[in-house]
Amino acid sequence: MLQTASRDKPSHIAERLEQAITQLRKAPNKNYRIDDLARQAALSPSRFIAQFKQITGMPPRHFLLDCRLEQAKHALTCTATPITKLALDLGFDSSQHFANTFKRATGFTPTQWRNHAAQ
Repeated sequence: MLQTASRDKPSHIAERLEQAITQLRKAPNKNYRIDDLARQAALSPSRFIAQFKQITGMPPRHFLLDCRLEQAKHALTCTATPITKLALDLGFDSSQHFANTFKRATGFTPTQWRNHAAQ
């Protein structure tokens, strides 16, 4: 029992969570299961979610969505990738789902964002 308690010091948990955070940032297009991320961090799913939220300020799903939207903003600004392709490449179910989510988060449609960035 003492070995488990000493192994789960906050700094160790933070290091394991940092690996998950890095993974989500590097590949936000992938679909992640909380069970898999929690297993990689050697935490239960509920503890993983609670600790993740404590570190990032948001639950893993919201963090992943934020990563996807940040990547979308960059792609819309710096590339001519068609919006439908961009949406699917980022892991959205459809371009409509992407457009609705993007507008809710930014106040702009993807096309408006791209046009505004081009000015």
